[in-house]
Amino acid sequence: MHEPEAAERAGWALMNQLRTRAALWSGSTSDELRARDPRFHRPAPELVALLAANRASLLAWLRSPAGDARDAQAELGAGLRRWFEEHHQFAEPDEGWRDRVVALYRAGGDDLAELLEGFSDDELADGAAAVLARHQERIAAMLDDELGPRVQEVVSGHYSPALQLQALGLAPGSAEGPVLDLGCGPTGALVQALRGVGVKALGIDRHGDAPGVIRGDWHQLDFGRAVWGTVVSHLAFSLHAWARQADEQAARRDARTYLRILQSLKRGGRFAYVPSLPAMERLLPTSDFRVERHALPPELLVAAGGAGHDLLQATHVVRLTG
Repeated sequence: MHEPEAAERAGWALMNQLRTRAALWSGSTSDELRARDPRFHRPAPELVALLAANRASLLAWLRSPAGDARDAQAELGAGLRRWFEEHHQFAEPDEGWRDRVVALYRAGGDDLAELLEGFSDDELADGAAAVLARHQERIAAMLDDELGPRVQEVVSGHYSPALQLQALGLAPGSAEGPVLDLGCGPTGALVQALRGVGVKALGIDRHGDAPGVIRGDWHQLDFGRAVWGTVVSHLAFSLHAWARQADEQAARRDARTYLRILQSLKRGGRFAYVPSLPAMERLLPTSDFRVERHALPPELLVAAGGAGHDLLQATHVVRLTG
């Protein structure tokens, strides 16, 4: 076998080991990661054996200018970004966030290369533990910087289409098409259900990965004008607006997007969302929009526990003109 092929095979074997290790942090909370938990530092015996048996090939792979190792580092970084965004749905990392995450994994690759160059086989286990400890420290420090001391973990839920419609106050079959679902989730469960019964539907989600689902940011989406029969957002747009209401700049951006959504409705179309947004709703001109409130059904009220009154209602804003 040619040396480049051996290096590539060893490199992707290493990737498989690191993917397995990723289950440790992806199944953990931010608090556990930020606490520098030492269980993240222990290398599996299989990882140490792989490093010892493929030292030259792995070193060539890590140092290769061809880009395979960089692709692998970018893949691992994408996994960490996805975990962060799913567990902190209200956090909004800046534009440099993606580059910082990739740089974190590239630094880990450099540490591994130095380990392979400078440590004997007998020292590999301790050396690998030190590399993993440094990598864990970088992850923890990055989370400290991004989250600050008070941001709590909020895991996005995934709800059945029937439950979403129930919470939104929409009877089955009542959503007039075309339908736009904001924050529909990666698979767009409600979008798929509507399309399955012949309703033209489209979703947008920052993790969108399914037919009929756009991957993107609703603040940047061109909704069009007078095109949608129904726009829905279940525990997404309005919940984010509640979470950011103390940030004046973010609140202004949410208000602008809210108005663009309403302008995208056809005459008689409705924007259905939960929870309600009374601060925005009370400013709407009654000549142009009708605001309807829909209480959550009893079984969902129990699940909501002690949430505030406005969080226990869905709103339909119906466009009267256009």
